[in-house]
Amino acid sequence: MTINDTVRDYLSSQDIEIIGFADLSEVPPLERENFPYGISFGIPYSREGMMENRKGNPQISYDEYNSHNQRMAEAGIGLARELAGLGYTASAKPQYSIMPNSDRRSVLPYKTVARLAGLGWIGRCALLVNEKYGSAFRLSMVLTDAPLACGEPITASHCEKDCTVCHDVCPGHAPSSKLWELNMDRSEFFDAAACDAAARKRAQALLGIDHTICALCMSSCPITRRALGY
Repeated sequence: MTINDTVRDYLSSQDIEIIGFADLSEVPPLERENFPYGISFGIPYSREGMMENRKGNPQISYDEYNSHNQRMAEAGIGLARELAGLGYTASAKPQYSIMPNSDRRSVLPYKTVARLAGLGWIGRCALLVNEKYGSAFRLSMVLTDAPLACGEPITASHCEKDCTVCHDVCPGHAPSSKLWELNMDRSEFFDAAACDAAARKRAQALLGIDHTICALCMSSCPITRRALGY
C-alpha cells in the first residue's frame, strides 16, 4: 500500500470526498513551512443548501459551512497523526494563516494547494472551481514530508470566456470580467474588499451575524448548478 492509498483510506473513513496531492516545490519555502508536499481535501455542499442560498435563504449552507470546517479540522489533525505514526512529519492547517497588513490574504491558500494537486482552477470569483463539484465545497489541507505521488497542476481557467454570472449575482460586484491566469495577482481580477463588505452585509441581514457568509457566486455558478442538478 502506498502513502497515497493510506491517506485516501483514512480521509475516506472520515467521509472526506475530495482528495488531492500536491508538489509544493514552486511555492516559496517559508510559505509552505519547508514542507515539500501538500494534501488537499474537501467536502461538498449539498444541493439543498446551494439551492436555498440562491433563493435567499443561506441558513442551510451556513450550517454546512460550520459543520464542514469542524469535520475537516478533525480529519486533518487525525491524518497528521496517522502520518506521524508512519515516521513522517505532517502539519494540519484547519485555519488560514492570514498575512499581516494584507487584504485578507492567507500565507498559503487552500485553493493554491488544491490547484497544484489538480483539483481545479481559480474562477473569476477567486474560488477553486472543479468540474465535478463546481465551486460548492470547503477545503482544508495537511502539509507533510511524506513522499507522495502528486497530481498535475491546473494552470489555466476552464471558465467560459463570456460567462458573467458570478459578477452579476455578487452584491459587491467583486469578480471582474477578467479570467484568472497563472501568476496573476488576485487584485487583477477580484476585489476582495468589496466581497468582504457585501458578504458581511448579507450575513447580517439574513442571518443576523457579523461574518463573511454569502456564497451567491458559488450557488449561482453554472458549473455548480450543472454539477448539483438544479
